[in-house]
Amino acid sequence: MPSDPTTPGTAPPCDIPETSTPTFTASLQFTAGGPAVTGQWSREQTARATFTSWIGLYGSNPDVVIRITATSCGRTRMLESWDHGRLLDTATDDTRPC
Repeated sequence: MPSDPTTPGTAPPCDIPETSTPTFTASLQFTAGGPAVTGQWSREQTARATFTSWIGLYGSNPDVVIRITATSCGRTRMLESWDHGRLLDTATDDTRPC
């Protein structure tokens, strides 16, 4: 039985096929709320490698914020965040396909 997009708690259908493929974004800010350097990939492994590299290069600065997100069907969710010198696991259970 297909999910009903009008029922609370169900995921809306993804009507645009090209948006159902997830996009992974790594972002780096030298100050919270400041301009960001970003990279966007179709492979999570590539985005995570960049995220890890940026932590090694810039993570010792207590003001640096580094994040990795996944976007699919118009929904963006935070996977991980490096904030104030520590790693915060922010992945949610909302991993349902579109």
